[in-house]
Amino acid sequence: MTSSPPSTLWAALQAPYIQHGAAPALRFEGQTTNYAQLILDTQTMAASLAAQGVQRGDRVAWLGLNHPLQIALLVACAGLGAIAMPLNYRLAAAELERILRDAQPRCLIHDATFEPLARELSLRCALTTPDLLTLWHRGASLPAVSMLQGQADDGVLLVYTSGTTGLPKGALHTQRNLCQNMAIAQTNT
Repeated sequence: MTSSPPSTLWAALQAPYIQHGAAPALRFEGQTTNYAQLILDTQTMAASLAAQGVQRGDRVAWLGLNHPLQIALLVACAGLGAIAMPLNYRLAAAELERILRDAQPRCLIHDATFEPLARELSLRCALTTPDLLTLWHRGASLPAVSMLQGQADDGVLLVYTSGTTGLPKGALHTQRNLCQNMAIAQTNT
């Protein structure tokens, strides 16, 4: 008898952590993050997001290059019931501004590479723009928050289409959708 996959991203991260806490969870540019560290990073990010005022249903935009803390950011949003919204950094400032005005995120998190563009967009769209690493470091000194606020059928990932037939449109994925996708990917490897 097979068990059903977890239906929230927080549960999906906890399962391998409980079984293999010290096992590698992510490998990125020669660095390895184990499940125990990823759980801690996620909780730290969630505490920092909550301190920024992020609440259930809020969108949290991300502008930057790939980074392991993006996974922590996504799962932290899931735990809080918020929605992660990665932005295509290849878009022009005006295109990003249109997406931000459409989605109305609570904040625009960025990396050092895109800090100037994030600051420009923050002025245009009246957004706070915390740096990813600064946000993560702040969270280490904050009290823990509940990671059980997000539910399986909550939207968790908002991605915008390329807009090839018109203006880009937001496509919202639920936690259950992403968990099912992960389960299918595991059975096909």
